[in-house]
Amino acid sequence: MKFDELRELVRARRTDMMVDKDRALEDGVIEQLCELAMWAPNHKLTFPWMFAAVSGNARERLSNCVADAMARDGDKPEKVAKAR
Repeated sequence: MKFDELRELVRARRTDMMVDKDRALEDGVIEQLCELAMWAPNHKLTFPWMFAAVSGNARERLSNCVADAMARDGDKPEKVAKAR
């Protein structure tokens, strides 16, 4: 990849915070993301990456746990509601 291509890729990158909690991932997406993560730089080759795939009813339970922790930590109610 040429530097100009990399620069445009980095500049165009955006984080999409709109999460569709009801939409399941397509087959193979998690495996592809894990494979890409193995190429990310890591300190002294310790590979600190850890992933968990959460599906079904566990997704809702996890989001509620996260929202409850955010509320306990004093996050704004709007932010807590968005996490649920």
